[in-house]
Parts: sequence; structure tokens; C-alpha cells
Amino acid sequence: MKCDLCDLEVKNNSGLSIHLKKHQMSLSDYLDINRKIPKCPICQKDCKRHKTYFRTTCGSESCYRETLSRRKHNQSTKDLLREKRVDYLQKKTGKTAWERRSRKEMSYLESWFQEEVIIKHDLHKHHQIITEHCVKGYFIDFAFLDKMIAVEIDGRCHFDKNMNRREGDYKKDACLSDEGWQVIRMNFFDIRKNPDDLIESFLKVLESGDQKSLDWIGQIRYTNLIEEKSRKIKEDKLSKKMKKIQQRIRNLELAKIDFSKHGWVEKASEVIEMSPQKTRSWIEKNKPEMVEKAFRRR
Repeated sequence: MKCDLCDLEVKNNSGLSIHLKKHQMSLSDYLDINRKIPKCPICQKDCKRHKTYFRTTCGSESCYRETLSRRKHNQSTKDLLREKRVDYLQKKTGKTAWERRSRKEMSYLESWFQEEVIIKHDLHKHHQIITEHCVKGYFIDFAFLDKMIAVEIDGRCHFDKNMNRREGDYKKDACLSDEGWQVIRMNFFDIRKNPDDLIESFLKVLESGDQKSLDWIGQIRYTNLIEEKSRKIKEDKLSKKMKKIQQRIRNLELAKIDFSKHGWVEKASEVIEMSPQKTRSWIEKNKPEMVEKAFRRR
């Protein structure tokens, strides 16, 4: 940096500010005189000055937001950012699949596919297979590069009750399809229930390239399974509750309590193991004919 008044070389604005004291001038005055004030690219007003430099806009919020919306990365910058992100995920986080595999660790479903499908059928000899292959920011569990087939292994978390991960999976599949990949998804439900049929179907798909029979297999069945399980739980709870009610009524009948006399509430509460405050209302709800002529305080 050079002083325009005496052509003296200085390192930075701080050095320039100290040097300008010899000229009896402040840095702000020097900037006003010797530097052209840049214009705001939105409204063409003078850019706002902040101490020793000028901001990129005039300072209004609308101009600032407009400049932010215009800032877009070109393709080369996007590729560079993607490479940096992949490098970070692989080496720094401690939570990614790459680091698990570097420690020879896999999820049980990935291990199943690796051992029962790839190794058992010698697929490595016939196909170029890469795990965690990156495509447009998405990572494929098992990528068959020679066939452009992407195998995704979906665990239980992909099939929660509200299907929260479905939308993300659909976006991933759409992106991979646009890049020419054929996506095959295998879920934990089919792997547990029909592993042999699933392997046979996959090998046929690998040879023919027609994966329609495997797309999202098990999604509807698993949803129905959740609904059926919750319904069964509710029915079991209701059944237990009804059995308990029937047992209490039976105990009351065997006790032969005289409901027309004072003190029947305390005796009934001991039989049905319930507080006296709740006994009358419980009997009126579940066996009203018992207390139709019961004693009541006046």
C-alpha cells in the first residue's frame, strides 16, 4: 500500500493511519479525498463506510438482501465445495459410514448384503462395486459402476410411523435417476422375512436391468404392520381391562354384600380393591343394577 501524498510504502491501513499524522490528516479524511467512493450495485448510491473500508451496499436492508440473493456459486465452486465437504465427512466427524468401514464396522444390514450377496455370489469378480459412492452430494450404499445400479439398504429408521424419511429418499432417487443411475432399495422387513427371494430377485435384476419388482418393496406392508401392531396393543389393553372388570363384579357377587344397609361402600371397596370415594361411581358405571336400591345418606 502506498501513500498518495508522498509515495511512501506502508503495510496496511493501520500503518497508513500512523503515517498520515505527519501530514496532519486523519485516515477518514484521506479516504474521502484520495479514494473514489464505490457505488451500491442496487441503488447506485454511495456505499456506506465502516472505519477504514467501504461496505458493498449503501447500508439499506433491501439492497443488502438483494446482493445476497445474487450471490450464486458457479459449477466449479460447487464441485470444490462438494469435495471439501466429502473430505470433512470422511475424516473429521467420527460418525460417518466411511470411518466405520475403516474400522471394519458395518451396520447389520450392510454386512448382510456384503456377505450374503456380494461375497457369496462372487459379484466382485464380475462387477465394479464401490461403497459410499458420492453422486451430486448423495452417497450410494453399494454402487455397481459398470451397470450404473445403486443399491440402497433401508433400515428401520426409513419406515417410521409418519414416513418422515420418505421425502428425502424420493429426492435422492430422483437426483440419481437424472444422473443415469438405476436405484434399487432393499428394506429390513424383506431382508428379515424373505432374504432368499430378495437375493434371487436382485440377481435377476442385476442381469436384466429391470428393477420394477424391487422398487420400494415392503413399504405398504410395513405400514400395515405398524397399524396392525398398534391395533393389537389397543385390543390387548381393552381385553385386560374387561377381564379385570368382570373379575371384580364376580367378587362382588360372591361377597353377598347387603347394599341396602349403611356401610356397604367400605365393604365393596375392600372386595374390588378400590378407594371408597370411587367405589359407588365404578359400580354405577359397570354394574348399575347392583346399586339401584342401595343405601344413600340423606
